[in-house]
Amino acid sequence: MKFGLANQITLVRAALVAGLAVHLIQPATPTAASRIVIIAIVAALLDGLDGWVARRTGTVSAFGSRFDMETDAALILVLAAVAARQTVTRRRPSRAQAVLVEETGAQA
Repeated sequence: MKFGLANQITLVRAALVAGLAVHLIQPATPTAASRIVIIAIVAALLDGLDGWVARRTGTVSAFGSRFDMETDAALILVLAAVAARQTVTRRRPSRAQAVLVEETGAQA
């Protein structure tokens, strides 16, 4: 079995997933959230690219297909865990919340 270009692209995606997992042990900050979004977008774009490359180069294989699916599953798992971990706390209500409180007397 040859570890072709499509599998190498999937390997890069797997490395990106590992990079996302690092955010599970780091503090939740706006900068970290921006990095997470950028990494996730790059991983999603590469997900489309690896299959296209495999089909175009004639290197489609059962291993490559499984490798791609497992990397997809790992990405979904890590993104779900990161999303659960990224909690945003506001020190003061937003302008919209403040207006709502003023107009309705409701709690923000």
